[in-house]
Amino acid sequence: MNPISRIRGVSSMPGRSSVRSLGTEQNGQGLVELALLLSLFVLLLAGSVDLGQACYAAIEVSAAASAGAQYGTQHPTDTAGMQRAALLNGPNLNNLTSSASWGCECSDGSSSSVSCTATPTCSVTTVNFVNVKTSLIYTPALNIVGIPSSIILNGNSRLRTNH
Repeated sequence: MNPISRIRGVSSMPGRSSVRSLGTEQNGQGLVELALLLSLFVLLLAGSVDLGQACYAAIEVSAAASAGAQYGTQHPTDTAGMQRAALLNGPNLNNLTSSASWGCECSDGSSSSVSCTATPTCSVTTVNFVNVKTSLIYTPALNIVGIPSSIILNGNSRLRTNH
């Protein structure tokens, strides 16, 4: 056999093909591998998108509580307004719930009174506060074994007021 024809893949031997087949002995093995890896990649991509949506929802729940408390610093006794401000801050979140409260507490946090019904007894200054809690039940799009079918996301913001 000529050394140059061996390099080019051409055979000069009788009964052999003039051009060697390149990789056809595998009969679709590459296609099967591609299908398996592509399905795994799509599953990983879908899981990543679902995790991203859960993180987005958790950030929005926390931001909604913060917005309600910020409203409460200007209107400390308006608990309905604080709840409304929290819900308006999370318009993309279905079934978001909120609760709000206000009160007085010792500046060191040792004693508190909800709605300032009684002035707390403290040796330090008394301050007013507002507290807004938000909650959302997040349901993942993918049902994967080991991951709960629903996750409760909570937000809480407690701010002191000047009133």
